[in-house]
Amino acid sequence: MLEPGGVLHLLCFSDDEPPGWGPRRVSEAELRSTFADGWQVEAVVGATFETNLPQGDVRAWRASFSRASGS
Repeated sequence: MLEPGGVLHLLCFSDDEPPGWGPRRVSEAELRSTFADGWQVEAVVGATFETNLPQGDVRAWRASFSRASGS
């Protein structure tokens, strides 16, 4: 459990990445709604995973959420 005021940093596959191999894609709206109660959205920014795969880098979300006081 994250203490109030603590910060969670998250990197996940973006829904902008074409379907196929790899984990399930996540939308910005899904991230924001998942962390709507008891959290403060600090940032949700487009990012990439650097890979050595033939298809190149993978589109991702880099997000930070802080735990609200009293949650």
